[in-house]
Amino acid sequence: MEYIAFSLSAAVLWLTILGFIVLKLRSYKAGQFWTPTKLGLLGVTVSTFLFFLPIHGQILYNGRNLISATIKTVLVSLHQTIRLFVIDTDFDIILDHFGSNNSSPIDGFFMVHGAVLYLLAPALTFGFLLLFFKNFAAHFRVIIHPTADLYIFSELNEKSVALATSIRQKSKRALLIF
Repeated sequence: MEYIAFSLSAAVLWLTILGFIVLKLRSYKAGQFWTPTKLGLLGVTVSTFLFFLPIHGQILYNGRNLISATIKTVLVSLHQTIRLFVIDTDFDIILDHFGSNNSSPIDGFFMVHGAVLYLLAPALTFGFLLLFFKNFAAHFRVIIHPTADLYIFSELNEKSVALATSIRQKSKRALLIF
């Protein structure tokens, strides 16, 4: 039963990577809901949650009440997923679950899958924070320069860079946002 959850976790991660690549290859349109960053965060979160369910289910269910153990398993798995994104957990739980001497090759695959999740989750958190502060910095520049001539460019290409260079040479008060 636990291999089903691990397999679903791996499938969600691979579909997320495929969707990420497809969204990166398509051109972005204003108002588009699914961005590569949002899809990556959602996919890695779901994959991580599914990955932790059987691990914590095995730890928490030892002949106890099934309903109580299920609720605790879901909550602890969600908690562990959040901790993984904020780099507040270690790999010991994965080593304890998969690192036995009699582990099969499939256990090795799922251990590598867990290691990939342990690398992707903090990287996505860091990337999301960078995007957040980049947007905040752009809004802050607009707020602190209320009298500046504001020029907003929707695309970053050779023509827009040439136009921005020309505007910058003619007006020192120009605020350029790409």
